[in-house]
Amino acid sequence: MSVEDRNRLQGPATLRDVAMQAGVSEATVSRALRDDPRVAMETRARVQEVAQQLHYRPNALARSLATQRSQLVGVVVPNVTNPLYTEVVEGIESTLFREGYTVVFCDSHFDLEREDHALQVLWEQRVAGIIVAPIDSQQGHLHWMPERGMPNVWLDSSDIPLLDINQVAVDDGLGAYLACQHLLALGHRRIALINGPTSVLACAERLKGYERALTEQGVTLDAGLIAEGNLVIQGGYEAALNLLRRRPDLTAIFCANDAMAIGALKALREAKLAVPEQVSLVGCDDIPVAEQLQPALTTVWQPKYELGQIAARILLSHIRHAEAHPNGGHAYAYQRVLLQPRLIVRSTTAPSPQVAEDAKKP
Repeated sequence: MSVEDRNRLQGPATLRDVAMQAGVSEATVSRALRDDPRVAMETRARVQEVAQQLHYRPNALARSLATQRSQLVGVVVPNVTNPLYTEVVEGIESTLFREGYTVVFCDSHFDLEREDHALQVLWEQRVAGIIVAPIDSQQGHLHWMPERGMPNVWLDSSDIPLLDINQVAVDDGLGAYLACQHLLALGHRRIALINGPTSVLACAERLKGYERALTEQGVTLDAGLIAEGNLVIQGGYEAALNLLRRRPDLTAIFCANDAMAIGALKALREAKLAVPEQVSLVGCDDIPVAEQLQPALTTVWQPKYELGQIAARILLSHIRHAEAHPNGGHAYAYQRVLLQPRLIVRSTTAPSPQVAEDAKKP
């Protein structure tokens, strides 16, 4: 009888079915499917092959009753519609799906109360672990996760002493520094920054990178060249209009994300300012549409999919450690990974108007 016929007549395969066909105990099957090193590699391979042949899927309810955790993983991000988080979430979901986990996504909408509510609901649902991109990592409502032993990963690079957390992030300060270095090398000195709220760690780090680049080149910091958007297209558009009214002498704009750069590009066009001949523009994130804009957007690339993959793998290691040591006794080694961005030069940056003018002189 074929596997398909057996499944149709008898229903889904059970742990006992796998054990009988593989010639091992049910406990060995359970361990082998978790890649438990106590099971010989050859036995693990045989059990996993039989499980695949029988299309065996672990009983999620039984497993959750035994471990007090489900096969669900919670992911909380500030804005699921932002293409940056879309790619991060894809990396998380694809990695966890291969390991039998289902992802529950929550959007905090940059609202601390909603973020807290999402985390509490996930805890009540007994998720196996949580990945969160915190709005403000200093907020106390985040700290119950390590305190209660919830396997967790923060998409955040802040230095939080005395907290047991895994952290994966991109070096946001370096990204801003690279963008502004590029503009400075092109001769720009009146470089504006359209940033998000500095309560968001990434935005605070990008402000530091902006200030560091200008200071190193002896450019006086000018608060009049800094405006705050809300990390969406409309916010970038309104911030750019305010900057142009306030400082019509600016020659370049760095935006803390690509969405705001798209809004700034719209504002520059309405002001009849040519990009990049009159004003250069740099974004951050390298979302898919950045290359399709006219002109194509110079931006700071971030390893978004990889960020999600690494976060998921670290969370899996934390979950497995918690399952293997339900009563503690073996300390878990928390991990901190900082990924590197890189500058992608396209068509929205050029030498400053003064440099371009000087180049024309005989």
